[in-house]
Amino acid sequence: PTFNLHGLHATTMGGTPCIVVNGPQSKALNSSIGALGSGCRTNATIGRALKLVLLNVGGAVCGGSESTTLGTPMKFTMCIAENEDSLRQEWRPLSVERGYNENETIVTVIPVTCGPIQLVDFFTKDANTLISLMAQSLHSVYNAEMPFINDCTIVISPEHLDTLIQGGISSKRQFQTCLWHKCNVIFLSSYIPAVR
Repeated sequence: PTFNLHGLHATTMGGTPCIVVNGPQSKALNSSIGALGSGCRTNATIGRALKLVLLNVGGAVCGGSESTTLGTPMKFTMCIAENEDSLRQEWRPLSVERGYNENETIVTVIPVTCGPIQLVDFFTKDANTLISLMAQSLHSVYNAEMPFINDCTIVISPEHLDTLIQGGISSKRQFQTCLWHKCNVIFLSSYIPAVR
C-alpha cells in the first residue's frame, strides 16, 4: 500500500514513521520490558537507520521538506516488535491481520504524530473500566478539535492484555470495536456542548 511519507513530513504536527516488526526476525528486537524505551540497540538502530535515509536520501531536513513545529523524540528513532508470544486466543499479530503468514518477517510502517501516552493503572481489574480509561487517554488525539486524525496506534502491556481477555475481550477486533464506541461516547459528550 501507499505510504504518504511527504505528507507525514510536511505536516507541522510532528509526524514520523513508526516501524513495527512481526515474524521470526522480530525475535532479535525487544518486544518485552521497556519495548518503547532506549534499552535495545537493535530497535534503536533500525529506527535510526530509517530516519537517516529519510534525511540523507529523501531530503527530510527540518525547516525544509520536514515542517514540524515542535517535533518529537520519536523522530530520532521509533521501532518496535510485537510480542507475538504473549498473544492468546484470537489476538492475531498485526502482520497476520494484514494478510501475511505468521512465519514471514513483515515490517509495517505506521504514521504517528504524538505519544507514547502511557496509561498507568494498578487498580483496574475489569475490561470495561480498562477500555474506558484507554478511551479517556485517547481523547486528546481523537476529538472534535482534531477532526483529521482518525487512526491511533495502541500498544497494550501484557498485564492489560490479561485483564481484557479475562473480561471477555477475545480478539483485537472486539477490543477495537469496544474502544471505538467508548471514544465516541467521550467525543460526543465533549463535542455537542461545544457546538451549542
